[in-house]
Amino acid sequence: MIRRRWLLSLPLLLCSLLATSATGGDRHGTLSIAPGQDTYSLTGRILVLEVPKGSEPPLSDLLAENTGEWQPLTTPAPNFSFSDSTYWLKLRIANPNDNPRRLILDIAQPLQDYIDAWWAVDGNVTREWHTGDRRPLSDRPFRYRGFALSLPLSPGQSGTLLVRLDSHDGLYDALPLTLSTDAAFFKRHDVESLGFGFYYGAITILLLYNLIVGLVSRERNFVLYSIYLFFFLSWNLAFRGYLGISLLANYPTLNNVAVAVLSCGLFFSLIAFTQGFLNLKVILPRTSRLLWGLSAALLAPTVLAIMDVYATTFAILIPIAIVILLIVLYAGTRASLRGSVSARIFLLAWSLLIAAALAYYARVFGLLPSSWLLENALNIGSLIEVLVLSLALAYRINELKQKDLLSQRQLIDQKEQLNAELQLRVENKTRELQSLADKLEQESITDALTGLLNRRTFYPRLESELRRLQREPTQTLCLTLLDLDYFKALNDHYGHPAGDQLLKAVGDLLQHHWKRSGDAVFRLGGEEFAILFYTRNLHTVTERLEEFKQALKTIPLPGTPLPTEGVPRQLTASLGVGLVSALYSLSPDELYAMADRALYAGKDRGRDCIHYCSATDRTPRPRLEHH
Repeated sequence: MIRRRWLLSLPLLLCSLLATSATGGDRHGTLSIAPGQDTYSLTGRILVLEVPKGSEPPLSDLLAENTGEWQPLTTPAPNFSFSDSTYWLKLRIANPNDNPRRLILDIAQPLQDYIDAWWAVDGNVTREWHTGDRRPLSDRPFRYRGFALSLPLSPGQSGTLLVRLDSHDGLYDALPLTLSTDAAFFKRHDVESLGFGFYYGAITILLLYNLIVGLVSRERNFVLYSIYLFFFLSWNLAFRGYLGISLLANYPTLNNVAVAVLSCGLFFSLIAFTQGFLNLKVILPRTSRLLWGLSAALLAPTVLAIMDVYATTFAILIPIAIVILLIVLYAGTRASLRGSVSARIFLLAWSLLIAAALAYYARVFGLLPSSWLLENALNIGSLIEVLVLSLALAYRINELKQKDLLSQRQLIDQKEQLNAELQLRVENKTRELQSLADKLEQESITDALTGLLNRRTFYPRLESELRRLQREPTQTLCLTLLDLDYFKALNDHYGHPAGDQLLKAVGDLLQHHWKRSGDAVFRLGGEEFAILFYTRNLHTVTERLEEFKQALKTIPLPGTPLPTEGVPRQLTASLGVGLVSALYSLSPDELYAMADRALYAGKDRGRDCIHYCSATDRTPRPRLEHH
């Protein structure tokens, strides 16, 4: 078993030796400055020493040769998490070049409480720094959200950097460490500032938008989401160190208190927003009560945060926060299963954010190794969450509109019900209500029996199509008037209910044959119908009308009573067709008169026929007649 483990470790040992020789380091991990190289890997170069508070050796001993207690750094972002110890970092740098060089060690953790550092060149301390998140901003070498230490070396010199890290009350966050030239550092700083500027700008715009929409529409969910965004934005500014170098530059302790208090406020607002958006009180009452109970539990870390008990605050807050995030995920899942589209978008948004938050807190507890992706997981996840959740809010607006329309419909229904009750109670209003109902029916644009457009819309539509014809010179507008043959005899013989059914069947057949774009079918009254359509080929007109005329004969007549003399045995119609192109300017009355003359000319010739009249010849043209 031991031999197997030793054999498995050989590749790792070989890779380690190859990496050491490739970077030019000695057995103590000395880093040599290479010409033209901007950024240097610190893994295996920096040594780490954990020392209990109160038992730290003298500085001279720490600068001396390394002992077995020093351990090489295995990650570019060490994470000491919850610890009462102090930690020392040691880095040896050599400049074998002929030119002086200056490197910058970037400690990109704005919340590191205390940082003490010494830079010794050839055994003599030439620079020292005493800075940190809980010390004045003026103690920092650069006005920068993190901490940057400038390390100059003359040609042929070597130096040792010693860094002491301490915490306020036992909580360390991950320490991303980067060693680079000053040009590379400032370039990275500019790119980072641009990225954070875009991020905070997007959050601010969404915050203001939702706040304005919430205040205007008086919709509580938009206001709650704005409050959540306010806490998240404020917390992120404090957590990323931007509040510490701006508004709270002269109040370092207050900046730490702000991080903890805003963290609690963030989860308070998350619970309130989730309750309102998903309507948990109605759909999941037990989950709702559980979330409110957790919000009450947040009071304990909030009080501790105000008292600046930093480590204990987060030791209590982090487990509560994880439970809250899991319950929010559960509530979103349950609401989505109920068929709510906005809940499904909500679930997608919060799943992304919760995944990012879980990854971040796993890094805090040391369950996952620190990396740039995990360090910025909350920012990346929250930005995606904001973009996705904006879709949920947009859909929410649509749901509100539908809700308003439903309310209006309910009010209309209630009004009609009251009118009906009033009609029953007050008989002297019957005629007035009936007159109003007849007027509304006459003003309707749809024929109640056939579902076709009625005569009220016929002339405006005809006028509109004649204007459109002038813009389409290749088209010919066709107006066909259709009158059912001997329909009065059919109606008298079979009865009015059967006649209505025949008219409805004719309407359905018309809609089936004329359903292209630009086609329009009207019932002008009684058994008279009108068809309005465009064509580029006059033969197509004949084919379509003939096809309809033959299909009309297939409509079955009632079986009883049997037809008598003077009652037709099948349904036929006479059609009068008026044709006009863009070359002629006709009024609606003129085109209607043309089709009407053609219709009556066809009736005079025996009915069950199609008769045409064009703008070039205002009189009927028998040579185009079809029987």
